[in-house]
Amino acid sequence: MTEYEEYFEKIYEFKSSEQCVLPSKVFESSKWLIPEFQNKKQELNKIKGLLGRFQLKAWSKHTAYRDPSGFVMKKLSENVHPELLTQAWCKFYEILGRFPVIPQQSQLDGKFSTLHLCEAPGAFVCALNHYLTLNYPDIQWEWMANTLNPNYEGNELSQMIPDDRFIRYTLKNWQFGLDFSGDITKYYNHQELLKKYAEEKVHLVTADGSVDCMKDPGEQERHVEFLHYCETTTALAVLQTGGTFVLKIFTIFEDTTISLLYLLNCLFEKVAIFKPCTSKSGNSEVYVINTNFKGFHNFANLWTELTSVYSCREQFSLKSMFSLSELPNYFLIEIQECTDFFMNKQMRTILDNIYYYENKIKSEPNKVYIMKTSIAQLFMNVYNLTWIPNDKKIVPHVSVGDNWRVYMAHHSRDYTCVLVQNLVNRKLSTDIMDIQIGKQIEVVQNSKFTHKDNLKKVIVAFGNRKNGSSLYEHVF
Repeated sequence: MTEYEEYFEKIYEFKSSEQCVLPSKVFESSKWLIPEFQNKKQELNKIKGLLGRFQLKAWSKHTAYRDPSGFVMKKLSENVHPELLTQAWCKFYEILGRFPVIPQQSQLDGKFSTLHLCEAPGAFVCALNHYLTLNYPDIQWEWMANTLNPNYEGNELSQMIPDDRFIRYTLKNWQFGLDFSGDITKYYNHQELLKKYAEEKVHLVTADGSVDCMKDPGEQERHVEFLHYCETTTALAVLQTGGTFVLKIFTIFEDTTISLLYLLNCLFEKVAIFKPCTSKSGNSEVYVINTNFKGFHNFANLWTELTSVYSCREQFSLKSMFSLSELPNYFLIEIQECTDFFMNKQMRTILDNIYYYENKIKSEPNKVYIMKTSIAQLFMNVYNLTWIPNDKKIVPHVSVGDNWRVYMAHHSRDYTCVLVQNLVNRKLSTDIMDIQIGKQIEVVQNSKFTHKDNLKKVIVAFGNRKNGSSLYEHVF
C-alpha cells in the first residue's frame, strides 16, 4: 500500500457482530462511564485545546491548504460535473464505492428504495443517483428525504443548512413531518415518517445529521447523542430485512455511543466504521456502515422500551440504553481499538498542522501539492468516476450547484418598498396549490424575505415588549 492509498483505508471492522446478544432490558440502567474512555476524551480535548491560540480565519485557511483531499472537488468539477457537488457528495460516493450499500436483494429484484435523514441540501441523494446511473443503470430507484426545513422560519440558522437549491425542485420527495419543521428529534415527526412506510419498508437509510457545537466543542458527542438515537430508531423502524444503514457519528467515549454501537452490532450482520478520504482529517467525523439488517422481529419485544425516551429527552439524559455489565468484554476491547485507531490519526493531523503552521519549510508547499494532486487522481481511479448525461440527473435542466444558499441571495439589509396599488389582483384556482400548515412559529429564526440581522432586531424588539402589537412600532 502506498503512502497516498492509506488515506482511503481508514476503516475499522467489528468482528464481534455474530457473538453479540441483545440485552433483555433497555433504558433501565443509571448513567455510567468508563474511566479509560474519559481519559482518552481529555487527551483529545487537550490536543484540540492547543488551537485556541490561533486566529480562526488564518487557521482555517492553513488546514484547508494542507487538506490531502483538497483537490478532489476541483478534479470532479472539471471532469465529472456532478449534480450538487459538495464535500458530502464526495464522502458518500466513497462509502458507496467501498461497501456493499446496495443490498443484494435489490440488485436481483431491480428495485431499490431509500430514505435520507438530515439530508439538506441533498448531496447524498445526488451522489447515489450518480453511482446508480454508472453501476446499476436499470435499477428502479425511489427515494425520500427528511431534513430541517430551510423554509420553516422557526428553525434556527445555526442548527440547519438553510439551502434549498435542490429541495425546491424535488419537494415531493421531502418529508418535513407533522409540524413542517423537519425536526426528526420530535417524536410526532418520527411517527409521521413511520406512517409513510407502514406498508413497504426501504432498502437503505442514511443519516448525516449533526448539531452546532462551536460553543462547546469538547462535549460534541454529548450534544449529538440524542439526534443519533432518533436517527437510529427511525432507521430501524423503516428498514427491510437485509437493508443497509449509514450513520454519521463523531467520538466514541460516552455510554450513549458505546451502547448505540452495541445495538447496531446486535441487529446487523456486519458493522464497520469508516472515515472517508474527503472527510477532514482533523475532525472526529466518521460513518458507521451497517449492512444486512437482521430484521425488526429481532427486537420487536423491546421496541416500546427502546422508543420510550424519544418523547422524553430528560429521561434519555438520565438513563443508559444498556447497563455496562451487559456489554461483553470482547466488544469493549473492540471499541477501545476503534477509538484509538481514529483518535490517534486525528491527533497526529492536528499536531502536524500546528507544526507546519508555526514552522515554514521551503520544501513543504511542493510536497503538499504533489500529495493533493496524487490523491485527487487516485480518487478518480479507485472509484472509477466518469460523467453522466444531463438527462440522468435528478434535476436535469437546472444547474442546482449554481443556486447557492437561500439567505445568500437576500444580501440587502433593507426592505424593498412595494406599493399595494402596484400589485396585480389575480384569482388563483385552489386546485393548483398544495398548501401544508405546520407548527405555529413563536419566534422567526430565519427568513428568506429579509436579512438575518433584521431578524435579530425583531427578536430583541419583541423580547422587550409584553404587547406583541407594539412590534409594529419598531422601524428598521
